[in-house]
Amino acid sequence: MVLLGQVIENVTGENYYDYINENVYKKANMQQSGSYDLDVPVKNTARNYWFSVETGQVTENLMFQSVKGGPAGGGYSTVGDLHKFALAMQNAQLVSRELSNKALSAKPELNAPNWGYGFSVRSSAGNTTVGHNGSHLGMTARLNMYQEKGYILVVLGNFQSSAWPVVAKVDQLIKRL
Repeated sequence: MVLLGQVIENVTGENYYDYINENVYKKANMQQSGSYDLDVPVKNTARNYWFSVETGQVTENLMFQSVKGGPAGGGYSTVGDLHKFALAMQNAQLVSRELSNKALSAKPELNAPNWGYGFSVRSSAGNTTVGHNGSHLGMTARLNMYQEKGYILVVLGNFQSSAWPVVAKVDQLIKRL
């Protein structure tokens, strides 16, 4: 992903952050998303918490965060904005329909039967789940698009591994539909 960020800058001649703001966040109407400098307070952002083995306590994770998010992670968003992103990808608002379909489809011909371009792809009886996750000390995130079922799931958590039980339960419920 870091290399992809550099490719974006080289091909477009634009700064990565400016390009993403204009071509992803604005196009998808994601008004609460961005890559923010850690030393500049941003209103309404959640703090990350994790269990410190050294202290034996839950503590805020300030020391291990990225100074600024980038192509490989560390950005900020909301459940609503990530839902808008998923809809924009599914409705070809960010890239052409052809490229959107390619990004959201598995690539067995490239030895990647469970991966599209930047998205995980899992198939089970009657449904393909396409998504992406993120995690770091004190945070977890998951976006799932249940393609045939027509549902989108976004789970954000500000404690280590907090999103995974929710995702697992929703996956079980979706299978029952």
